Amino acid sequence: MFILSKLLGFLLNPLIWIGTLLVLGLFIQRNRIYLLRAALILFLVFSNPLLSNWIMSLQEADPVALDSSNTNRVGILLTGMTCALIDKPGIHFESGADRFTETLALYKTNVIERIIITGGSGLIGNQEFTEAPLLADLAGKYGVPDSVLILETRSRNTYENALFTKPLLDSLEVEKCLIITSSFHMNRALKCFEKQGVESYGFPTDFRAAKLDFSIYSFVPSTSAIFCWETLLHEWFGMVYYRLKGFT
Repeated sequence: MFILSKLLGFLLNPLIWIGTLLVLGLFIQRNRIYLLRAALILFLVFSNPLLSNWIMSLQEADPVALDSSNTNRVGILLTGMTCALIDKPGIHFESGADRFTETLALYKTNVIERIIITGGSGLIGNQEFTEAPLLADLAGKYGVPDSVLILETRSRNTYENALFTKPLLDSLEVEKCLIITSSFHMNRALKCFEKQGVESYGFPTDFRAAKLDFSIYSFVPSTSAIFCWETLLHEWFGMVYYRLKGFT
């Protein structure tokens, strides 16, 4: 089921839909005009930055302000922010790097005392690549002691993040924890931990919705808008899939 969910998630890309319609339009002469019109409509909808930005703003959790008066024993950092495909030394962050940097800031400002980094390999092929140890090593270079860090390296998705982190929290006798993940992903993450009986609240990061701007640039087709829709569709698919599977 893990592989199937990944494959279905891969298909939730507007570029695949548009490209498929264009290819069909080239080879199916009878319905060519309808297929090309459908491809054009999809392109105009999914490439519109104003629309994608607005929908993303509705999806994202609200920002949270925390200081040392809100001390938590444990902050849980959900991985999924690095790229395993770059064959160069070091860690190569993708768009979710805020998850890591904000976690460091929360520790440095005494908001959290311990950090659980949860995440193994979310890839179908490369099972050797695990994010948690890489991020722990980098955190150490920024002055976070090994005694502060706890690693969970088996999980492949958000459901397993919660499932495999629960025993760690039980061993620490933690009653409540702070979940650190991307704002668009926060709702599903909190529900997964709640399903495992973990009392938690979120610290959303990696905000992607900008201030709504009604300038001429808001109507110029943008590839970033298409990628934004890919993120939204993947998250919505995950929410529905998790509900059907009983993960949330």
